[in-house]
Amino acid sequence: MNRRQFLYGATAAAAMPLLGGCGEDWPVVSVDDSYPVGRFGATSTAEEVTLELDLTGKTAMVTGCNSGLGLETMRVLALRGAHVIGTGRTLEKASK
Repeated sequence: MNRRQFLYGATAAAAMPLLGGCGEDWPVVSVDDSYPVGRFGATSTAEEVTLELDLTGKTAMVTGCNSGLGLETMRVLALRGAHVIGTGRTLEKASK
């Protein structure tokens, strides 16, 4: 038995007790109606959430602003009046 085989076997053995939780009797999850529910949901956009927000005179730094969530965050913060400083992982990506 080599080291890799030992590690695979040890990992499988360590995970065995956790398999008991994989039965069909899943816990029932319920929502407590006594807590207030916000007006925003999974389909809300960043523009909707920040609609009443005025960031004029504020400065924000956003990481990963060349794509994805960072880009959208930077766009909406600037839309609401913030001075946004954006960073990228590399100079090449940040220059785009």
